[in-house]
Amino acid sequence: MWCKNCGKENEDGVKFCVNCGAPVEVDENVSPISESPQVEQPVYAEQPVYEQPVYEQPAFEQQMYVAPKKSVMPIIIAIVVVVALLVGGGVFAFTQSTPEATALKFYSAFLKKDATTVLDNMYQSPKGTPIPKADMEAQMKDMDLSKVDANSLKVYSAPPASYTDTPKTSVDLDGTPTTDFKTVYMSIMVDGKESATAVYLVKSGKSFLLFDKWAVVF
Repeated sequence: MWCKNCGKENEDGVKFCVNCGAPVEVDENVSPISESPQVEQPVYAEQPVYEQPVYEQPAFEQQMYVAPKKSVMPIIIAIVVVVALLVGGGVFAFTQSTPEATALKFYSAFLKKDATTVLDNMYQSPKGTPIPKADMEAQMKDMDLSKVDANSLKVYSAPPASYTDTPKTSVDLDGTPTTDFKTVYMSIMVDGKESATAVYLVKSGKSFLLFDKWAVVF
């Protein structure tokens, strides 16, 4: 028979459970050959299961290097700036290398008694001895420019109305006449009256490596 207290199986006829000592009651309605009564097992509270966290190793994906896209705008701006500088520099160099610009520099320096600039823009024979700067300064020192209005100096490509002479058809270079020259005209106010004269220039090399350099035949 089975103990109703602890579920231990005891021999028939015992009055107390050999396991827990509880009185064993005989159920007369149960046949000795019937199935033993099922004893419910004590229910224990389910213990929480702590799972060990699984740390996954990050997958290292092969990263392809992609070069950042560069904007073409800065390159375009740089090209435009360079072209503008080249064009501007070329235009400036050209305007400073014309016969008119040379004549203006020559006579402006002459009125200021700047011997260095005068000599730089005046034709000097390659066969002769260059004019010393001291000699030019000595000649310019005694010039009376009190009646000359330096601010009225102008240079023209064509003869102005105040020019009444006839320009030369040839000039002498080292004793040899030449027609390879350029004629421009200079006008200035002297004692309140406009006076004009022809200025003759010849090529004397290169200016800014690209343009003809002109020199005043004085």
